[in-house]
Amino acid sequence: MLEMDERVADSGRLGKARWAINALFICNGAGFGLWAGHLAVFARQFQLDSLQMSLLLGAMVGGAMVAMSLCGKLLLRGNSDRLAPLFGCLYAFALVLLGASPSRDSLLVAALFFGFCKGGLDVVQNSQSAVIETAFARPIMSSIQACWSIGGLVGAGLSSLTIARGVSVRTTLGCFALLMIVVVLFCRRFLVPDRHAAQALSADGAWRNPVVLRLGLLAFLCLFCEGAVADWSGVFLLESLRIGASAAAFGYGAYSVAMAAGRLVGDRLVRLRGPGATLRTSGGLVALGMMLVLVHRSYPLSLAGLIAMGLGLANAVPVIFSAAARVPGIGGSGVAMVSTFGYLGFLAGPPLIGAIAHGTGLTLALGLVNLAGLAVAVCAPLAGQAVGLPQAAGD
Repeated sequence: MLEMDERVADSGRLGKARWAINALFICNGAGFGLWAGHLAVFARQFQLDSLQMSLLLGAMVGGAMVAMSLCGKLLLRGNSDRLAPLFGCLYAFALVLLGASPSRDSLLVAALFFGFCKGGLDVVQNSQSAVIETAFARPIMSSIQACWSIGGLVGAGLSSLTIARGVSVRTTLGCFALLMIVVVLFCRRFLVPDRHAAQALSADGAWRNPVVLRLGLLAFLCLFCEGAVADWSGVFLLESLRIGASAAAFGYGAYSVAMAAGRLVGDRLVRLRGPGATLRTSGGLVALGMMLVLVHRSYPLSLAGLIAMGLGLANAVPVIFSAAARVPGIGGSGVAMVSTFGYLGFLAGPPLIGAIAHGTGLTLALGLVNLAGLAVAVCAPLAGQAVGLPQAAGD
């Protein structure tokens, strides 16, 4: 258990810390939504072909992977309350660089830096969330993660609005970055100190820890499913149901809203059913949802399947991250290690599905999501006692 500063014991202080981390997660999600929402603008502005777009996305991902590894070492002694504002400001500056990029090469460098800041911010925010959750002594991780989903929807909506009104990407990203810096600097005073959380293991030791590996396996499977659904569900609906692009996009929107809604009620669910049962249910819903999408070839049933998968995936990763932060002798660095495993799954999912679909068809390829969901349900007990979260009545 992390030692807390005396002022953290005050419930008012904890409430402010929770609102502060919620605000940072909203900013994180909104920034990513703005990046994703303007990818088409970047492609048109710099005349990027598919290969160049792949390089751009790959640069972002590569930067994130480097930052996650680095932050795992930085968090061995805590300091998430200091690192979160630092990476928050860097993240905002990265958005400015993206919007101000004058050439393809500078955009590529900006994407690499953006990915680095995004990966670092993800890790340190999740670590700080675990510190706050420990101080609360009850599950709150799902509702915190919901703020990222809400921010993503806000960022995507803001992108659509500003692009439609002809606002330049430089202006949009610059104004949001300024707002984010103000929010980060205001919130940093309310974060929970964890500098006294001396960790016994090195980063290399954390990688070899069997509990971390088990949690990493679960994170890999869950985020493998997320990546596959994000990139291929709309394509499958278009090909198999012969529906319009807007109807296919609505399907993914229903999935995203279901995920956000599931996270808003996830903390109560974890308290009522326990983290292990929540993980098993999550895996079952993913497998059931994908079966509805693949087997019945009906748009209403496909929507129901996507909603089921959104609800199933909503709370799996928050439970796993909470558990990772409580692995003895590792603390915040456990979140970094498990995040890296999960991110690998998120990245590996779409290309693997595409490669298999090339030879066997998309239906059989997406069957891997069924198998991954079933594996989560079966392997949930592998996390052992580390998955157990403090239980408390009420919210």
